[in-house]
Amino acid sequence: MIHRALKEWDAICSGLAVGRVSVLVRKAGILDPDGPIEAGPGPFALFPTYEHQRAERLKADLASLVVTDPAGGRTATVSLVAEASEERMVTDVDTLRPIDDVHALTREHVLDRIVYGRRRGVRAILVRVSRLARPVPVEMTDEIRGCVSWIELPGPIDAVGARPVLTDADFGRIRARFLEALG
Repeated sequence: MIHRALKEWDAICSGLAVGRVSVLVRKAGILDPDGPIEAGPGPFALFPTYEHQRAERLKADLASLVVTDPAGGRTATVSLVAEASEERMVTDVDTLRPIDDVHALTREHVLDRIVYGRRRGVRAILVRVSRLARPVPVEMTDEIRGCVSWIELPGPIDAVGARPVLTDADFGRIRARFLEALG
């Protein structure tokens, strides 16, 4: 059972769902405690959000997926779960060049995130994503709203029957490239 979720832009979740995105490039949310964001051990849900999502911050193929919230902020549908395979701090945007095709953000937005705030850098998180057998609607509550990265889900999500988006071989190739690029 999964009890926590990482909030991620809806368009990025769409990219994760089809295997286009495997690396999340993250800085902590405005309301998060100071310090780098970390996925840590264990599975988590991916919670689609529309807050701060901007097409110009995403690569062209994902920018076209930016839509307004179809539920008007009342509910969100969780259809993906993930587990962090690798995590690295990145302070130089050029470090990401060898894996540029498997993350969602434009070079300019990564640069903006690296220098934003008191701590220089972003977290590159390689995630193994699976699609839930049945998507789970989640009612938006005050505890879920706001610019925070991690949320506790109002109820556990059962990931039994979830299927990996990428084959083991495809994910293994991406992981090897990630490790070669970021150590």
